[in-house]
Amino acid sequence: MYEQKPGKLDLTLVAGDDFALPLTITGDRSAYTFTANLEPTPGGTSVSFTAGSATYSAGTGLTSLTLTLTSTQTDPLTGSYVWAARWTDGSSKLRTFLAGDVRVQSEVVG
Repeated sequence: MYEQKPGKLDLTLVAGDDFALPLTITGDRSAYTFTANLEPTPGGTSVSFTAGSATYSAGTGLTSLTLTLTSTQTDPLTGSYVWAARWTDGSSKLRTFLAGDVRVQSEVVG
């Protein structure tokens, strides 16, 4: 059997906080376009992560980038969500490479 499915990564974040998710991916993906979205249910209204520039290190053979959400984006979030990260390569082939569940904790004010 052959399966091509995304890696699973569940996230927990605090409403009202800035959120950053550093990623390291094998291979040179520096020319790829990265996108990621957070949705209350698959196909629901989404919140888009900002994907930083992908940087490849020939010495390690790894590509690094960071996905971020601002405090303004996380402030109205409550409860449970799903998320997915995708890349588009130079041939316009799209692949979901990472996905999971998201739990949003209430903002802690002290």
